Amino acid sequence: MKHHIVQEAYLRQWSKNGQLCLYSIPENKIMERGPNWKGFYRIDYNVLDGDTGYDYIPEKITAHIDDEGLKAIKKIDIKNQTGLDGYDKSCLAFYFALQYLRVPRRRDEFNKLANVTFNEFFKENFKSSIETDFDINKIIEEEDNHKIRDHIKNQIKGKTEEQIKKEVIDLIDNDGLILEINNVGQSKQMIKHIENISKQLFYSKWTFLISPKDTSFATSDNPCFVYSNKQMFNGILSLETKSYFPLRPDLCLVIEPVSYKNNSEVFLKISKEEVREINNLILENSYNCILTRDRSHLEKLTSRYNYSNHKKTKEVKVYKNGEYTLFNLE
Repeated sequence: MKHHIVQEAYLRQWSKNGQLCLYSIPENKIMERGPNWKGFYRIDYNVLDGDTGYDYIPEKITAHIDDEGLKAIKKIDIKNQTGLDGYDKSCLAFYFALQYLRVPRRRDEFNKLANVTFNEFFKENFKSSIETDFDINKIIEEEDNHKIRDHIKNQIKGKTEEQIKKEVIDLIDNDGLILEINNVGQSKQMIKHIENISKQLFYSKWTFLISPKDTSFATSDNPCFVYSNKQMFNGILSLETKSYFPLRPDLCLVIEPVSYKNNSEVFLKISKEEVREINNLILENSYNCILTRDRSHLEKLTSRYNYSNHKKTKEVKVYKNGEYTLFNLE
């Protein structure tokens, strides 16, 4: 199965004659592709563990969240400025959280954070623990994936315990060592965070921005993103941020966390210039591509974009104050 990082039915809202007009940032090129274009899925992002047959987040569950979220989006009536009932709003909050968590940008940032944290806090302790408390047979017994288990057995065949320890320590000391979250790990992270994020989003301030008739909102392969003028504490639930999600070409949702439970929904008609500003944010926060309803809008939006300096992800910065260490994505 292929894990879609952006729902095909959601993308179809931007299509004309069954095609999407999109701008590929790495190629600096405008092209037309179908909503099922391979750029919107990742084979290695499959949430099913095929080796064990165990479903951490079954594809059908994420598909259900997608479907219910899109239904809620279609119910939003901008003409009469009619919002959502409790169920539909919760569906959209879950849809927002799922879309925010499952994209390549979020996975890359998690990997960067894991590597910096490991090197700062755990590397030396891990090396020490190998000398005093390392049991390769126990590691093999606890490994569920038979392919990994067999690979480990082949790697240590004919080696003494001291040789194995030395090889592991040398591997950890290698500057080229990179930690990466696997499919199971990403699934567990989604399980851990999606409910809390969606609940906090539900009780935040919601503003539905309506575009003028002569323009529209863009979207991208990273449609849900967070913007803040602050360098620190700029996560999706921070009081210093705004989270954006273009729901369809004529409508963009902006969520602002508040210090109290807020269940309000505000509709706001904005100018063409304000739509352009938001589309610039969408472009800056995209991963590999951005798309618009009309080609002319896309050409204007990307004509002067410095694609060679595009940042696909944030970088991890480390701040130290005595014994206290802070890791920040910025």
